[in-house]
Amino acid sequence: NTDAELIEMIIQHFGDKSYADGKLDRQYIAAIVFNDRAKLELLNSLTHPATIRHADEWMQKQIASYVIKEAALLFESGANQHLDKVIGVFAPQTMRIERVIRRDNVSKEEVLKRMSKQMDEEEKMKRCDFVVMNDESQLLLPQVIKLHELFSRK
Repeated sequence: NTDAELIEMIIQHFGDKSYADGKLDRQYIAAIVFNDRAKLELLNSLTHPATIRHADEWMQKQIASYVIKEAALLFESGANQHLDKVIGVFAPQTMRIERVIRRDNVSKEEVLKRMSKQMDEEEKMKRCDFVVMNDESQLLLPQVIKLHELFSRK
């Protein structure tokens, strides 16, 4: 929403309806890209370099002992190559589906379509240095505190 060059490229490739009231119309874009693999690859080729660049610039300005970057397509975009460690957050597929349905107000079919375009969850977790279990059977806070203590010591 703030990168003028990226906004211009998205509008050029996906049309004026890509933005409404100065903000990316995520539902409009999702309806296009999750039904057309080539359009999804095009969108990713536009957004990933910009988000990686912005994250790198932001991280360089921080003075904390560590910073955390959140990214849904961390491995797919290659953004993991710019990080020292990767923390995965795991939840069973049924739970992830329910959470996305509630968050984005979309159908189960739409969520499954999106998930089919992403890296297999088991493979993703294997690539992580640490995994936080977010399955409602384990407390999150102790897991997060343990990582915080580990990263704060460095």
